Amino acid sequence: MSRQQLLSVCVGLSFCFLLSCRASQNSLAQPRAFVGQVYVIGNEPFTKLALKLADGQTYVLDCNREIETMLLQLQGQTVRLIARAGAKIPEGQSLQVVQAEAVKQN
Repeated sequence: MSRQQLLSVCVGLSFCFLLSCRASQNSLAQPRAFVGQVYVIGNEPFTKLALKLADGQTYVLDCNREIETMLLQLQGQTVRLIARAGAKIPEGQSLQVVQAEAVKQN
């Protein structure tokens, strides 16, 4: 194997290692609570759920079908989510939702 080929293989393996570290970092993040209003962003057929916090910060939600269905019914209402920080996507920062519940308003 020539020196140039060996260098190319080393660079490729290093790149793969860095990508896997970044991916595992998000999945290992501890879930935490987020409270805000849930709403839909985007245009059909490319809509996504989002959560807007009281401080104005908005997160795009990544959740399973069951949680997504529940949150669609709670549009405009205040919800409490247990979620992990997800990847940064074109629409903004995402949250991987583990659990969701409506917040009772007094």
